[in-house]
Amino acid sequence: MARVRTRKRLGPRVVLVLLLLLLVGAVAARVQLTLIAPHTAFAPTATLSDDKKKELDEAIADAMLTDREHALDLSLDVTGRWLSLAPWHKTSLAIGAGARGGNGVEYADLFATVFDVAAKHAGSTARAYRVESDVRVFGKRIPLPSFARHDWVLVVDPADGARIDLDPMLADAWLGASLARNVKGGDAIPLPK
Repeated sequence: MARVRTRKRLGPRVVLVLLLLLLVGAVAARVQLTLIAPHTAFAPTATLSDDKKKELDEAIADAMLTDREHALDLSLDVTGRWLSLAPWHKTSLAIGAGARGGNGVEYADLFATVFDVAAKHAGSTARAYRVESDVRVFGKRIPLPSFARHDWVLVVDPADGARIDLDPMLADAWLGASLARNVKGGDAIPLPK
C-alpha cells in the first residue's frame, strides 16, 4: 500500500519537473534565436473579410489610439485573437470570419496589415513590413526545411527613425514579441516601395 502512495505522489512531481525543463528549454532557445541575412522585406498583403474589417474598425475605435505604441499593442492583441499557433499551417493570407491557425508568414503579414491600418488611425507615419530571414538557434541551422527561414515584422517610422523588430507569433507563444537582440544586419534591410 505504501508503494502505491509513493508512485501516485511521484507522478505529478515528475510531470511538473518535465514541464519545467520544457519551459526552460523553450526560453533558452528563444534567447539563442538569431535571424540573419539574407533578410527580405515584403509589404503586407493579407486581405481581411468584411467581418474582419468591421471587427478591426471596432477594436480601433475602442482602443482610442493616440500613437505608434498603442497601434503596436492593438496589433499584437488583434493578431493573437485572430490566429493561433500552427507552424505547419498551409499559408493563406485571406483572413476570414472567426479565429484560425496561422504560421509565421500569416502572423507577420496579418500583424503588418493590422498595424498599418491602426497606425494611420493613430496619426503615426510608421509602417510595418513582413521580413523573411535565415534562422540559427544556438548558432546552428535547424536541419528541418520548415525552420530554415522565419518571418517576423519590421516597423519603420520615418518621423523619428525608429526601427522596431518584433515577432507576433513568438508573442502569442508567450515568448515575448521583441527581437531587438535577435536580428543581425537588420539596419540594412531594403524596404519595398
